[in-house]
Amino acid sequence: KKKKKKKKPPVSDERGLVLADVPGLIEDAHVGKGMGDAFLKHVERCSVLLHVVDATAEDPLADFLAIERELAAYSATLAAKPRVIALNKVDAFVGHDQDVYVERVARDLRQR
Repeated sequence: KKKKKKKKPPVSDERGLVLADVPGLIEDAHVGKGMGDAFLKHVERCSVLLHVVDATAEDPLADFLAIERELAAYSATLAAKPRVIALNKVDAFVGHDQDVYVERVARDLRQR
């Protein structure tokens, strides 16, 4: 019995975009904790990292830096990848407080 050949997708001049959602990176992932290095290996395939920082966290900067330490501990290649940092849940703050808070956190993140 003849095996059917899988059809290849049509070739295009357009480039694709590959996204990876990384919701579960935890402390000590680089040494195998949680999904561990298999998880980080998957992240390493990305060209750019989008880091979404929770503005309502007790210490957003500490949360961001914890992830950065894990990336650096796993590999220098991963640590060197370009990043886009997005601060989410800023709508939890209203009026002038929102502007002041967002500016402070953004300044702290830029300095890192």
